[in-house]
Amino acid sequence: MFNMPLTRAQSRTLVRRRELKPTSGVSESDQATPRKRKAQEEEELYGKGRKQKHWVPTKSTSIPQSGIVRRKSAKEEAKALDAEIIKHRARTNSPMIQKIDKLIAEYGDLPLTDIGIPSPNKPTPETILSHILNALLSSAHISHHLARSALLSLMKQSYYDLNTLKASTWKERVGLLDEAGYARYDFSTATELGKLATLVKNKYGSDVSRILPLETDAESGRKLLKERLKEIKGIGPLGIEIFMSTVQGVWPSLCPFLGSRDLQVAEQIGLGKDVNAIYELLDGNPEQMAKLSVALTKLRLEKHIEEFLE
Repeated sequence: MFNMPLTRAQSRTLVRRRELKPTSGVSESDQATPRKRKAQEEEELYGKGRKQKHWVPTKSTSIPQSGIVRRKSAKEEAKALDAEIIKHRARTNSPMIQKIDKLIAEYGDLPLTDIGIPSPNKPTPETILSHILNALLSSAHISHHLARSALLSLMKQSYYDLNTLKASTWKERVGLLDEAGYARYDFSTATELGKLATLVKNKYGSDVSRILPLETDAESGRKLLKERLKEIKGIGPLGIEIFMSTVQGVWPSLCPFLGSRDLQVAEQIGLGKDVNAIYELLDGNPEQMAKLSVALTKLRLEKHIEEFLE
């Protein structure tokens, strides 16, 4: 710190007071410490309650390194934000992005959110069993309208609950399928549903969600899941594709996936067949990928492909 220079009058006063101050007869414990003496001197010179002015850094003073780091960090954050804004503008102006956004907005829904299951957005046992039932019914050589009608009929009777499915009789299952118009495969499907309940109980401890792979690598996870799904009677290659396409919305480690028929539609409307590239255009969002799969399926089944041709 820099001290202000004393005037001549202040210097004479300080010297005189020091000369007059008694030093003999005072015990060592009663003598003031250097800090206390300095405070007393400042009080005598500048008045009580006032202190010397201390040195204040000027513009030419060097800035602490921590301040430089903070300024640098703020600049880097601003630069990164600008880059994100530019990237966002590029995305929204892309014809392909606009096509995908329109496709999902008009035809894309998160799979099985409208069939009455308790938690369609979570990978609960009830949700996973519903996805399996959907794959089993939809992969048969039958109208997609009848397949959906049969699924809704089973959901209405709470067949998404494994205990309910296990407690049902073969005759009851046939009756539900017939009422929904699924009569062509009523006997065989009723049998397959019974075998499904037994498989889940014996192999997965009655928790069907355990069929989902825990691998973080998507390709390895899909390969393992494929082998597990093959053990379910009534689910073949098409059923496996349907299940993976729909369940990826609640089990992101399977992303990105599009079935072979969905890929054909994607290529036909100009999105290409590179699933990873399409997933990147969706910002790597699993739910959006599942919605896109639903939208592509609807384009094919409901014959709306021409709406998106270039």
